[in-house]
Amino acid sequence: MKKTTTLIRFTTATLSFQLFMLALCFTTNQANSQTLVANWERINLTPGTTTNVPNMIALTYGNGTFAAISYAGNQKKLFTSINGENWTESTFALPVPTAFPDDIVFMDDVFKLVTNGTVYTSTNLETWNFESIHSVFTARNLKKVNNLYFQGGEGRFATSTNGTTWTAPMNNGDYLDLAYGNNIYVLVGRQFAKGILYTSTDGVTWNNIIEVDDNFDMFYSVDFHDGTFILAGNNGIIGKSANGTEWTFSTPMGSPNSFFSIRYILNHWVVSASNKVYYSPDGETWTQATITGGSIGNLKRVEAYNGIGFIPGSTGRIIKTNEDALSINQPENTKDAISLYPNPASTHFTVNTNENLLAENAQLSLYNQLGQLVQQAVLNATQTNVAIDQLPSGIYHYQISNGDKLVKTGKVIKK
Repeated sequence: MKKTTTLIRFTTATLSFQLFMLALCFTTNQANSQTLVANWERINLTPGTTTNVPNMIALTYGNGTFAAISYAGNQKKLFTSINGENWTESTFALPVPTAFPDDIVFMDDVFKLVTNGTVYTSTNLETWNFESIHSVFTARNLKKVNNLYFQGGEGRFATSTNGTTWTAPMNNGDYLDLAYGNNIYVLVGRQFAKGILYTSTDGVTWNNIIEVDDNFDMFYSVDFHDGTFILAGNNGIIGKSANGTEWTFSTPMGSPNSFFSIRYILNHWVVSASNKVYYSPDGETWTQATITGGSIGNLKRVEAYNGIGFIPGSTGRIIKTNEDALSINQPENTKDAISLYPNPASTHFTVNTNENLLAENAQLSLYNQLGQLVQQAVLNATQTNVAIDQLPSGIYHYQISNGDKLVKTGKVIKK
């Protein structure tokens, strides 16, 4: 075969442009390889008795099973999955014959389903038992924050110290989300098309800090991480505060559709909107994520389990972080040169690597089902033992980085 060499000449301007584009592509690929929340994919759920999947409401994970609820018209559905990718409709009926499901969470070692101001519990997603009544209708964000149970919703919110006996401190607005940090609770919502924000030091007495009546800037969600509260709301509004009482507001992404949920997951702030997801490492600089697979409608609550991000959508779809997009530019021989065993493991597992990987400051990061970093290990030998005897049993997500590039991801089970 004849070998042909092509000589390419560039003018100074052309060369500068080519180098700029090369640097841009490298930077983009590098960022995508490091940031799991930069790429999302749509998951199509498999319906059972009907041919369509209605509006997805909420998603949770517990006892080794993912669960998601949806409704539209008189259709009320429960979907389950073992791996978060393949979902099927449950054949067991939800305990909501005359009402719609509002929320589902895994809390206190049981699944909790909220509907029409009532909470039901289940350990297996098959049989449900009545637990309590909190009288919060069109409920949102049942959660446990600093040992305070919170049920947000339209018209009122409720709190409890034991999860069964509820009180409703206020009932003159829509109180939608709660966060805790720096010894203070922050409650956000809306009242007559304006954003409202309350704080409390004990979860009993609440102080009205902010009422915003500017272009209908309503507040929908709030979270706390590493000394900072960040809230998200209507018209692309983002608020930041260190103490919960003094806030700065901006619209760093312009004014896209209303933000529904903000959470700190997988080492990034992530906010959901209509057909859009944005992420930020610091809450200041935001980037729109890539979503593949088609339209997903209004995205709901941001979640992370087993090191994977999830967001349910109004078109009967779920999006999850796309792990395949992370390693698309990694050589196959690099990924194949890494092995992890035993899996499942009880006290430790071993990571085998090659010499080329060690030269790049290789590191393993381990995340729990909430997306929280629980352990890191430097891979400074071709065989590294990673102790996990202090970790609770469950499924963990690992990421192995090669310098500033992500080389391999996967799951390991702690017995």
